[in-house]
Amino acid sequence: MKRKTLTVLSVAAAALFLLSAAGPAPCDEAGQPRAAGTSIVAVVPVEGVIGIALEEHLRESVARAGEEGAALMILVMDTPGGLSSSMREIIQLIQGAPFPVAAWVSPQGARAASAGAFLVEASHIAVMAPGTNMGAAHPVVALGGDIPDADMKKKVVSDFAAQMRALAGLRGRDAAAAEKMVTESVSYTAGEAMEAKVIDLVAGDLDDILAWAQGRTFLVGDRALQFSLKGYRVVELGMDSRLRALQVISRPDMAYLLLVAGVFAIILEVLSPGGFVLGVTGGILVLFGAYGLRMIPFNWAGIVFLLA
Repeated sequence: MKRKTLTVLSVAAAALFLLSAAGPAPCDEAGQPRAAGTSIVAVVPVEGVIGIALEEHLRESVARAGEEGAALMILVMDTPGGLSSSMREIIQLIQGAPFPVAAWVSPQGARAASAGAFLVEASHIAVMAPGTNMGAAHPVVALGGDIPDADMKKKVVSDFAAQMRALAGLRGRDAAAAEKMVTESVSYTAGEAMEAKVIDLVAGDLDDILAWAQGRTFLVGDRALQFSLKGYRVVELGMDSRLRALQVISRPDMAYLLLVAGVFAIILEVLSPGGFVLGVTGGILVLFGAYGLRMIPFNWAGIVFLLA
C-alpha cells in the first residue's frame, strides 16, 4: 500500500512540475546593455503543433520582447497546424503586440499549414523562404477527419473563411486568394504565394526582411508606426524544456487519446476498486488530455493538482 501511495505521489508531482507556470524562456544576449541607437529584433521559433503550450510560449515571448523594447518580432514558422482555439488566441496576441510582427516560413522545406496559414496572414509582415509552402487551411476535427455533419461543416468553413478574408484584408493582401486556402484547401509555394499576393516577400535571410521593412509604415494596434532601424541586435526567445514536454502531450491526437485512456482508467477503478492507483492515474491522464484540448487553461491545470 505504501509503495502504491509513493507511486501515485511521484506521478502527481511530475505532472504538477510540468503544468506549473513556466518562467520566461532563456534569451540569447538578453539583458545586455544596449548600444545607443541599437534596436532589438526578437526571433521566436514556432515549431510543431499549434496548441496551448505554443500559445503560452508566444504569450511569454511577446511580454519579454516588450520588456526588451523590441522594434520587431519575427516568428520563424514550421508547423502542420493545430487547435483553432489556440490559433485565435495567438492571432489576438499578434494583433495586440506593441510592435510589428513578421511571420517567416523558414527554413527551406518548412511549412505553415492549416492554422499556421492564419498566423502568417495575421502578421504585419508575411514572408516565406524559397522552398517552403503555406495553406491547406480547411478545418477538420481533432483527429484529422472531416466534419461529419454537413450543416455544421458549412457553418465552420464559413466562419474560418471570413476570418481569413478579414486577416488578409487588414494587411492589404488578396483576401480572395487567401480564402481559397480555407474553402478549397489550396496550398501555395513561396513563389505562388507571392504571385497570389497572400504574402509580402520571399526572403532567405533575416537581412532581406529588415531591408524590405525599413521605412515602411505598419498598423500596430490603432496607430501607424514607421519602421526604422539604424542598427540592431537579435534576441532569440526559445521555448523552455517544460513547455516542450507539454507541447508533446498537447497535440490534438495525443490529448484525445490521453483523455479517453484516463476515462477508461477511472471506469476500471470504479468497477474494481483497490489502491486508487487506476483512479488517480486516470485523473491525471484526463487532466493532461483536457489541458491539451484547451478545455482548461494552463494555470488552472496546476491549481487542480495543488488541490488534489
